[in-house]
Amino acid sequence: MTTPPHRAGLTEGPVARQLLGLAAPMVAGVLSVILLAAIDTYFVGKLGADALAAISFTFPVVALIANLTIGLSIGATAAIARAIGTGRESEVKRLTTDALLLAGAIVMFASVIGYLTIDPVFTAMGADATTLPMIREYMGPWYLSIVLLVVPMMGNAALRASGDSMTQARTMIISAILNGILDPILIFGWGPIEGMGVTGAAVASIIARGVAAALTLWVLIRGADLVSFERVPFAEVKASWRQILKVGAPAAATNIVPSVASAMLTRLVSGFGHVAVAAFGAGSRIEQMALILPLALTSALGPFVGQNWGAGHNQRARDAIVLSERLSFGWGLVVWSLLALTAAPIAQRFAGEPDVVAPLQSYLVLATFGLAFQGITFSTSASFNSIAQPLKSTSLALLRTTVLALPLAWIGAQWNGLEGLFVGVAAANILTGLAAFWMARPLRAGVLPDPGAR
Repeated sequence: MTTPPHRAGLTEGPVARQLLGLAAPMVAGVLSVILLAAIDTYFVGKLGADALAAISFTFPVVALIANLTIGLSIGATAAIARAIGTGRESEVKRLTTDALLLAGAIVMFASVIGYLTIDPVFTAMGADATTLPMIREYMGPWYLSIVLLVVPMMGNAALRASGDSMTQARTMIISAILNGILDPILIFGWGPIEGMGVTGAAVASIIARGVAAALTLWVLIRGADLVSFERVPFAEVKASWRQILKVGAPAAATNIVPSVASAMLTRLVSGFGHVAVAAFGAGSRIEQMALILPLALTSALGPFVGQNWGAGHNQRARDAIVLSERLSFGWGLVVWSLLALTAAPIAQRFAGEPDVVAPLQSYLVLATFGLAFQGITFSTSASFNSIAQPLKSTSLALLRTTVLALPLAWIGAQWNGLEGLFVGVAAANILTGLAAFWMARPLRAGVLPDPGAR
């Protein structure tokens, strides 16, 4: 039997090679998921502007549940990586098992609340009699299958904490390919299969997530031996949950805040009509694709910094943080330049209807102007979470959304309509990135807290 992944270490070897080696598989994995979201948007757009607007209304709510799970997975990654770094490998299996139980319970409770409040929530976001029925078609099945989202996210967090990012990447790629194949078949129909419209997009995602969940469980149980079936006193489970929630609860709050702000921004955008909402939703998906490298680096930075901080290798942690900041910033500058040059053909491809082209093109040029600074924010937030200082990450999220994005977007809309709103969003990203860079000064100096303080 091969050595379990949780014995793999990130505390030795060249920093750049280790960090990029951990991030490289994640680039493929994250890209596949983001491409999948873009493919969903593309095919639903073919159903018309109203359908694209309906699916765009769902993005913030879907992101809220997903980000809640991601926040909890950040707590699991931090706790597991720290246990490995400090030599407490006996805790790794227990932490992984209890993380799955905790996230499953929390997210299933949230999904019940969400299912029962579909109409009031989306009406408050600006949905009307035209879009609300399509929203119900999508969100009903989505909420009922939410547990399939939890298993891959939490399981892969444990694998990633141990230095294994390849398994997650493979799972994400397989899931994305399957979803991409099923989308056109279930949305439009093929042969004896009747098209289901927006519901087809939801069903395709459910099937793909089910496959991802099954693959992840197989690896956790049979390959990595990270799931425990041993009955233990509930006090031990609660002890694991406390470790996970110490970082996971603030991280979940940090991740949820942008989703709530996105819902409020969608409400602002809905004042400009369905076409504007469709453009905003499609633009957000394309922007996610543009952030592929910063997102992958963030996924790699958490376990790398966590293990090295736990082992007392502060200089290695510092070097990784600086490298991530520089790469993310440079990537953002290059990608925004490419988006600005190619906004017109991209908008024509994704718009679905001619009326959506112009506002989508404006989004790609104006709202994404702060991409480079978003990369700085991502790196800083991931670093603070990894060293058990999640409240600093939460403060950055609140700064970006509540203090900056919503007010600046509203001011921009009053100044210059929809384009002004997009400028306000970009300004918020730039100012938050500058604040994050300033907050990360101790990290860049290699000044980290004592990992022994639990």
